[in-house]
Amino acid sequence: MPSIFANAVTLKAVALNATTREPISGHPTIMRTTMTHELAIIYARYSSDLQRPHSIDDQIRECRAYAERLGMAVVATFSDAATSGTQISRSGLDAAIEALSANPRAVLVAEALDRLSCGQGHIADLYDEVKFLGSEIVTVAKGPVSRMHVGFKGTMNAYYIDDLGKKTRRGL
Repeated sequence: MPSIFANAVTLKAVALNATTREPISGHPTIMRTTMTHELAIIYARYSSDLQRPHSIDDQIRECRAYAERLGMAVVATFSDAATSGTQISRSGLDAAIEALSANPRAVLVAEALDRLSCGQGHIADLYDEVKFLGSEIVTVAKGPVSRMHVGFKGTMNAYYIDDLGKKTRRGL
């Protein structure tokens, strides 16, 4: 299956709808891309029981609208409530990856990369697993995810979690 980055030719923010091949205005990518996948599997997560449970519904709504703008049909949604992004094994994420392996024409859609994982090593492993399945990760925040996104954002997410832990322990 061809990569959605197969047509990366310029640093211009342009993406094409999977069905109509028309440019999608406002698509937040840094590369010219052609979405070759027709289906979307959505994953949403929030971190703690101190957060609003409606966050998952909000994320799914944003992801669904984004996928539809790209011309993709949403075939499944998965979520993990009150679960840290540093936790590697999560039932919703595991089920999303399993569904992705059963749907080779699907991409994994999340609101942002940190919804999938805040662990630097884990997000790299997850990215590699998704690529091995012949698929892609796409976020509402950044569009199609590249290895560069995984490296930079994975590092930033890891720093954020370390800093958050220090502040939390200080406040105890």
